[in-house]
Amino acid sequence: RREVIMPTERELGAHLAPGTARSYASHVRVHLIPHFQERDIRSVDARQVQAFYDQCIDRGRPPSLRSIEMVIATLSLILSHARSTAGLGTNAVEDWKRKRKSRGRRRSAAAYSVTPDMVLNSQELEQLLGTAELHFSEHYPLILFLAHTGTRLGEALALRWSDVDLNANTSCITRSFSSGRHLGPTKTGQVRTVELSLDLREALAVSRLDLCPQNALAFPHAAGGFIDETNFRQRVFDKLVHRALGATARRITPHTLRHKWHSLHLSRATNLL
Repeated sequence: RREVIMPTERELGAHLAPGTARSYASHVRVHLIPHFQERDIRSVDARQVQAFYDQCIDRGRPPSLRSIEMVIATLSLILSHARSTAGLGTNAVEDWKRKRKSRGRRRSAAAYSVTPDMVLNSQELEQLLGTAELHFSEHYPLILFLAHTGTRLGEALALRWSDVDLNANTSCITRSFSSGRHLGPTKTGQVRTVELSLDLREALAVSRLDLCPQNALAFPHAAGGFIDETNFRQRVFDKLVHRALGATARRITPHTLRHKWHSLHLSRATNLL
C-alpha cells in the first residue's frame, strides 16, 4: 500500500499559516480519515467524493455547506499532492466538481456570506468606540484601527511604526501575529495598503512616542512585545462589548468590526484580501 507523506509530516508546515495548518489537520483527522479509512488513495474517484459529500449532508457534519466544501478542498490538496508523488492519474475532486457543474448541481456555498447579525449598526459602533476611548484608552488606538481599516486582529497586532505613514494617511499591512507566538505573512500572503481616517491618524499620532524606533510595534503590550490575541479578546474586547452594549445574544468579536467596515465600503473598489 502506497502512502502519501503529507507536507506537515515532512516538516514543511511552516509554509502554511499556523491556523491553516491546524484546519487542514483537523479536516483530515475529524472527517476524512473516519470516512475513507485505509482506502488506497489511487482508488478514490468522483463517485466516492460524492458519497462523502452526501454523508456530510445527511449527518450535518460539518455543520454548513461552506465547511463541507472546505474539507473537500483539503481532500483536493491531498489528491493534487498524490498526483506528483504517488503516480495518481487524476484528481477525483476536480472530476466531481466538473460533473456537478455539468449537471447544474454546483452550489455557491463556498462564497462567504455575512448575515445582518454579524454587522454592528452605526449606533452600536459609536457606543463601542466611545466606551473604548473613555474606559479602555490604552487600547483605543488598536480598536479604532480595527474599526476604521477593516484589518484582521492578527494583522493589526503585527503592525510596526515603519508600516505607518502618517503624512500620507496610509498603513501597509504586511504580516500577521497569531496563536500568541507565530509571526508570518497575512492570511492571503498578500501585502495591501489601507487608508487612515482623520480620527485614526490623530489617535496614532498621539500614541506614538517621539523616541519610538521605527521597528517598534504600533500596538504593543506594556512590556513592548506582541499582544496575545486571545488575552485581548477575553480581557479587553469582551469587557468592552459588555460595558458598551450590555448583555447581547449575538457574539461580537474584533472580527465583527471588520464586517462593519466592509459593509460601509461595498461600493468602493477597496481591496479586502
